Amino acid sequence: MPEDVQIPEPSEFHRRDSPDPQERNDSNKKNFIKVNRILNTIIGCCVGVFVGHGLYVFSDYRKHPDLYYAMQSAPWYSSILTYGIFTAVMVVLALIIKGMIAYKKSKN
Repeated sequence: MPEDVQIPEPSEFHRRDSPDPQERNDSNKKNFIKVNRILNTIIGCCVGVFVGHGLYVFSDYRKHPDLYYAMQSAPWYSSILTYGIFTAVMVVLALIIKGMIAYKKSKN
């Protein structure tokens, strides 16, 4: 090994300065905003898919009611109910996460 290379002491190599509490708080706020924006997007997408699917199925049923009676044993709106349950579960989960974030944010 060359003589001019200096190996740092283990204490210097592993030492990390803790960030300023104000910087850490700003970083947490930015992360909360990002997560909140993602959750709002998830809620909007789920509701949009539910509304779009419901409108499509309803308009298709209005155009071809005999087709639904002949091909399905379930009512024509059963797929709308399935999408509705999925949407409700996703929105409730997102709102719970948003509530937990708001609670954590208020504690800081």
